[in-house]
Amino acid sequence: MDAHTHPGAAERGDPLDEELLKADLAEHLAAGITMIRAPGLAGDPPPWFGHALGSPRAVHAGRWIAQHGQFIDGWARRADHADLPGVAAEQAQRSGWAKLIADWGVDDAALPVDVLRAAVAAVHGVGGRVAVHSQQADGGTAAVEAGVDSIEHGMCLDPDLLPRMAAQGTALTPTLSVIAGSLDDMRQSADSVGGGTSRAPRSMGR
Repeated sequence: MDAHTHPGAAERGDPLDEELLKADLAEHLAAGITMIRAPGLAGDPPPWFGHALGSPRAVHAGRWIAQHGQFIDGWARRADHADLPGVAAEQAQRSGWAKLIADWGVDDAALPVDVLRAAVAAVHGVGGRVAVHSQQADGGTAAVEAGVDSIEHGMCLDPDLLPRMAAQGTALTPTLSVIAGSLDDMRQSADSVGGGTSRAPRSMGR
């Protein structure tokens, strides 16, 4: 199932709640989902996450790693460009994955490709993988050029990049359910042009 949820947090920016996390995972399992891939979480997951009886197995990282001024307050672990590769490698060493915000708002600068490339090298150096959140074209292009392992969402990804992604093993997780569910809101937004908008959905998840 290609979906997008934030297990363990009731609202955007809320801290990770272990009891809610258990309830959310039980709901996933009741729906027939026996494994989840959640590279970004509202906090560092507890030791039982992904291994407890009565919940799905899980592939995960901790909090989203972002540039200063980007992503959701309370969920972002923000870092200077010089420190970001080391922060990503530390996260991947604990969990196997690092989750980076390659871009955020339509007017925000994407994470520079040289920083992303250094993060990929650092994470791969400890045996981990890199997932990036991308909603804008510049971030998607930088992610592909840097050789990340997966691009999450990818609404404005240039289709011409798909052959290169396939060749280098970069996966795309388009989270189609949340994108389709946001289309009506996007069409009705104040900045919509011609029945659509270039801005990404405000709510990506719960």
